[in-house]
Amino acid sequence: MHRGSRDWSQWAKVIADARLDVLLFPEVGMDATTVRLACLRLARVQLASWGHPITTGLPTLDGYLSAGALETAGAAADYTEALFLLPRLGCCYLPFRTPAAPVDMADFGVAPADRVLVCAGAPPKYGPRYDALWIDVVKQCRPCKLIFFRSEPPMLGEVFERRLAEAFARAGVDFASHVRFVPRLSQEKFFGLLVRSHAMLDSPGFSGFNTAMQAIECACPIVAWEGEAMRSRFASAILRQIGLDECVCNDPATFVARAARLCNDKAYADELRGRIAARRESLFGDRGTVDALGELLSKLAAA
Repeated sequence: MHRGSRDWSQWAKVIADARLDVLLFPEVGMDATTVRLACLRLARVQLASWGHPITTGLPTLDGYLSAGALETAGAAADYTEALFLLPRLGCCYLPFRTPAAPVDMADFGVAPADRVLVCAGAPPKYGPRYDALWIDVVKQCRPCKLIFFRSEPPMLGEVFERRLAEAFARAGVDFASHVRFVPRLSQEKFFGLLVRSHAMLDSPGFSGFNTAMQAIECACPIVAWEGEAMRSRFASAILRQIGLDECVCNDPATFVARAARLCNDKAYADELRGRIAARRESLFGDRGTVDALGELLSKLAAA
């Protein structure tokens, strides 16, 4: 076991000296050290996975580890690496069991009558092509507040916030009445916000896996946007695994209509929360994916 702070060249020596049969990078692209290491041939077989959900394009990576529920039938063509699919969601995800802490919504400028719609993606996930979508959502769901989160470094969130405010102004919709950018919360407070919310709205084009799983743990309805690329299918895959295909959308009109129904039809929203609560345990602790990973690594090591 090796851990701690090292220069990338020191890590390269540690890995090379281990003479590994298979080297698995949980992600390539989020960290400069990982990118440098992945550019080297440090093991006989080298794999990447979806901590950064896109092909690496590197000739030094032999395979990409994804999941059956996350990919389309022709997904192999999107990868320069050989594509390996673990079953279902491809991971053994454990619930946090974190008690939800009460959130004073007045601190965020949310009125008691406001419908609360959580938009939990990191600011860079929100592309300008979807700015009009959020305007359409507030038109159909008001009185409401879209709750976005600030980022580190702050500049990333500030760029998105300014751009979205400008889009609202061009559409003649009051930004300050409908949108809030709030600091990142502790997990207890985040769970409290999810429990209080009418829904979590997926980030089209670049979905969130951890945030969607936490919403499911809190029985918070999700409006998912399902695209063609794996990175745009996390929330939709989670919902489909528990038979909630009705919450999966792939066009603006359906997305807005689904959000509006969750805001305006309390009986339906409550019934959907009940179905999520009844089915969510099947998403957690999937040891079968661990066994499948072990079998794959053994096969690659023996080849």
